[in-house]
Amino acid sequence: MFKPYPHTHNILKPLNGLADLKQRLLFYRIQICGILAFCIVSFAVFGLPRDEHLMKSPINDNDNNNNTITMLDSNTLTSNYIPEINNLIILPCHSIFAPELNDNDINKDQISFIEDPNNWLLESFQLESNDHISFINHIQLSFNELHKTIYDSVLVISGGYTKKLIKKSESSSYYNVALKSGILKNPYFKLNKNIFLEEYARDSYENVLFSLATFYKNFNKFPQKITIIGFGFKKERFLSSHLSTIGYYFLPNIINDQLDFNNLPDNNNHAKYISSGPIISNNDIDNDNYWQNLYNNEKKNALDLFKLNPFGSKNSLLNNKKLKRDPWNKHNEVFNFYKSNNETLNSLIEIENYEINDAWNIYQKKVMPNLPLFEMNNN
Repeated sequence: MFKPYPHTHNILKPLNGLADLKQRLLFYRIQICGILAFCIVSFAVFGLPRDEHLMKSPINDNDNNNNTITMLDSNTLTSNYIPEINNLIILPCHSIFAPELNDNDINKDQISFIEDPNNWLLESFQLESNDHISFINHIQLSFNELHKTIYDSVLVISGGYTKKLIKKSESSSYYNVALKSGILKNPYFKLNKNIFLEEYARDSYENVLFSLATFYKNFNKFPQKITIIGFGFKKERFLSSHLSTIGYYFLPNIINDQLDFNNLPDNNNHAKYISSGPIISNNDIDNDNYWQNLYNNEKKNALDLFKLNPFGSKNSLLNNKKLKRDPWNKHNEVFNFYKSNNETLNSLIEIENYEINDAWNIYQKKVMPNLPLFEMNNN
């Protein structure tokens, strides 16, 4: 009967006859076969899909220098690509890319085309700091983040029909920028699979809430983590107000006098904020005054208002702004579009129709007992 060759045996020890040689060779053949089998199984399970994925660059495609961008069909993903989606990436929009309103040369290379400010509907303050360049950076960062977390994340591009000049959503225009820039050549990026357009949001809170509703609508659960890509000066607004309202961010246990709101830490388990811009390239702008005015306006026109009314509900200044950003009356469709089997989410969406006292009552009775939302998946 064969006896396993002892591991402690010295391979340099002289052989003791032919039987000893046969036994030693058989032992090493078994060891080598075992090692090869382990390597093959490990490569099949862990190696191929991830290596194949990492070879696909979402931003740069150096193998193809032409500017013709085509969407890949839904069959591009391999048949074994069945991810467990738990994380939500939100790209809040700030403008509309609308080259169709201009007579600009469509034969320009695609990068110059999307970087041309004349192809964007920009407010005067957005022109001052070339905000459209930041918008393009936000788009690239969002798809980079999706690319890095492709196995468990989806990206929601959020922005409604906010301009009277054109019946086009901010989110669809950002998607068009991604298309023209070549980002969507990555075969793992698929519209309505891991990329979704949210076309009703009129402000930053609705960017978060309606993106959350979009996630729930498609996956019938809440994400475990929310990542937001946006301007650095808006980080406090998104973390300490919007994500706190829906239970995804908790302010550090520090008294307010010692809390640096300009440098809020991420809660990496459930909330993350990626900052980019604005980019100041105008030499005529006084940098110190520019940044001070920027933060002062953010505090006056957003932070202070959301502290008074975190929902931007009826008869508030925030609500008045939203009404002006809805020239196509799309908001009338919101509740029916996002209505779900989750009454907490329904209440969060419906709150906007009430004045602040009633809104707070609804929030305290129907929402707060169920926060944080990500824990509802386990109930």
